[in-house]
Parts: sequence; structure tokens; C-alpha cells
Amino acid sequence: MTLQEVLDMALKRANLLESTTTYEDQARLYANIVAKKIMAEADWWFGYKTATFRTTRRLTVASVSGGPYQAGETVTDGQATPYSATVESHDTTNNYLYVYSENAVTPTGTITGGTSGATSTYSSREFTRTYLLNSDVLYPYLFANETDGRPMAIISPEEYVESDPDRNDTGDAGAIIIEGLDADTSSGQIVVSVLPRHSTTNETFRYSYYLFLTDWTSSDDGTDLKRWLHPLVQPALVFGVAKLYKQEKGADTEDIAIEQNEYNSIIGAAKRQNLKIQGNRRFRKEGGMHRRNSVNGGAFNFYVQPGSLG
Repeated sequence: MTLQEVLDMALKRANLLESTTTYEDQARLYANIVAKKIMAEADWWFGYKTATFRTTRRLTVASVSGGPYQAGETVTDGQATPYSATVESHDTTNNYLYVYSENAVTPTGTITGGTSGATSTYSSREFTRTYLLNSDVLYPYLFANETDGRPMAIISPEEYVESDPDRNDTGDAGAIIIEGLDADTSSGQIVVSVLPRHSTTNETFRYSYYLFLTDWTSSDDGTDLKRWLHPLVQPALVFGVAKLYKQEKGADTEDIAIEQNEYNSIIGAAKRQNLKIQGNRRFRKEGGMHRRNSVNGGAFNFYVQPGSLG
């Protein structure tokens, strides 16, 4: 099902002409609201995603001309034996150039992009501490250094400060700290820091996260919704949008309740299927809110603490 099909069906249910752009635009806004509500209804199995980021070094540059630099291009300076590195990204707001796979030469003077032809004046560099996660991350819950094959802990800001109060340690990163939202781009992207700053570039960190649905626009109308939502829950969008539109237009309570009941029926069925996706794994809560799972274990475990029985 495409977003356009959802909008058309919802408008028909609300007795509105689907070819009217004003109605369609409002229905799309409602679809964004309902989609986020659907994602909050359960910990849907299809909401769990993975992504990666690469460890880099951050070059501070000035007087950028002909930019921006392009991801994947090689940058060099003008020395007889030139400095060289590969560009990961170019932060034009703060004049930062993020690079990896540097050679052993210290950069100086003019930094030139081999593909873009962009030039800038080198100022300083340091190993990157903070990284942006994908824009569709609601919350991350697991990190690992895929290159080294080892997990990374997520620690609190207090532990972070205690470990490195001046934020200048370097070495093999073993922990991640959630810093908050990115303030520069106002994108809502989550910022994480590695502790300590990783002194090796071009290493891959993989993270697992739960999906945040960014707002759809008219450019998404022709896209199949299975990119974001499982087909089991997609029909709930139709009834959710129709309900909101009927509320807006002052429909009677019974008419609105019909849409809500249809929405609830679809979400209820999808929740039941959601419980089965883990096969024969069973879960129970332990102290400290940890979740324990097993394949063949019993429904619960009982432990006798030493000295607890007379």
C-alpha cells in the first residue's frame, strides 16, 4: 500500500474529495500523527533497525572555496610528500572536515579535494569524539565495535565525567554516552560520544536502535509503506486519518467511533502477531528491570540466598 492510497481511502471515508490538494495535504499531516501513534502502540518487531558509523578525525578548516567537499573523495595538501585522507563528511556550518584513512603526514597549508576541487586552509585536527546517529533513530540500545569484534557499554553522563573530566583522552573506545540532540542542524538527530576518543580511524561501529518515523511529505506519496510499516498495521493508518478528519469536520460521535473501533481491531490483531515473532523464546522480568530470555527454561527461576532459611 502506498501513502497516496492511504490518503485517498481516508478522504473517501470522511466524505471528502480526494483530488482536492488542500484535503490531501491535511490528510498527510494526520497520517504523520497516526503513524507515530501506531509506532508507540507496541515494541513492534519491525521497528528494530541497525546502522553503522565510521570513526574519523576532525579537521578544522577555514576559507573554504569551491566546496563543499564530497564524501569519499581524497584530500591532500601541497607538501612534497603530501598529507592525504578520505572524506567522510563536511560540516559547512562549523567548518569541520571529517576524514579517515589518513597517512602519516601532518597536514598544513591548503587542503584540496581531489574530486570536488574544493580548497580550504588547514587550522587544526583532533580525533572525533561526537557522532550523529541516523535521523530515524528514536533511541539506540546497543553498540559494538564491528571492526574489533567487541561490544561497547552505554554509560551515564556522570560516569563519562568521572572517567574523562577534561574530555581529552584518546585510545581504543570502549563506551558510548548519549549526548542529546544535535543543536547545529535542528534535525532532531541524536548525538553520541565515544570514550575515550578513538585514535584509530576507519573503524566501523554498529548500533541497534528503535525506529522513529520522520514526517512524510508529498514526495513520499508514491512510496510503498512497507519501507516503514508492516502491512499488518498499514490499514490502521486509513482509519486513524479518517477519524481525525471526521473530528475536524464535526462528525457525530457514533461515526467517529466506527473509525476508532476499526483502528483498534487492526492494532489488536497486529499486537497478537507481534508476540509470536520471537518463536519459542520466553521472557520474564528480573530485578533491576533486566529481561531474561530462554528457549528451554521454565516460566520462572527460584534462587535460595545463603542464610535466608532457618
